[in-house]
Amino acid sequence: MGEKRTGFLSRIVQVTKAEQDKWRKDGALRDERDEGVQTYLNSYWEAVGTTLEKKGGNQVPWSAAFISYVVKNSGASEFPYSAMHATYIVKSRDNKNSGGTYPWYGYDATSSEAKVDVGDIV
Repeated sequence: MGEKRTGFLSRIVQVTKAEQDKWRKDGALRDERDEGVQTYLNSYWEAVGTTLEKKGGNQVPWSAAFISYVVKNSGASEFPYSAMHATYIVKSRDNKNSGGTYPWYGYDATSSEAKVDVGDIV
C-alpha cells in the first residue's frame, strides 16, 4: 500500500473517531434528535451542498452525507460527494469494471478480490 494511500486511510480513521467523540455526552452516544448535535448534522449536509434545514430536519437519513463529510475532511481531492450512497458506490464500481483512472474502486463484498482494510468505506 502506498504511503499516500496509507496516510489518507489514517486520516479517515482520525476524522471518524473525532466525529464519534463529538457525539458522546456523559459516556453515552447521543442521537440526531439531541439539540446538541444539530451543528454536526448541518456540517455533514454542507459537505454535500445543502443544509439540515433544507433536508427537512434531523429525521432524514444522513449516513451518506456523513461519509462524504469524512472523506472531504480527510483530504480527498476526488470523490462524488453526495447525500445518496448509490452515487459513490456506482461510480466506484463502474470505474473498477472499466479499468478507469478514478482513484476509488468498488468491489463486490462477496468477491475474493475484496480485501477490507481500516479506512475502507464498506
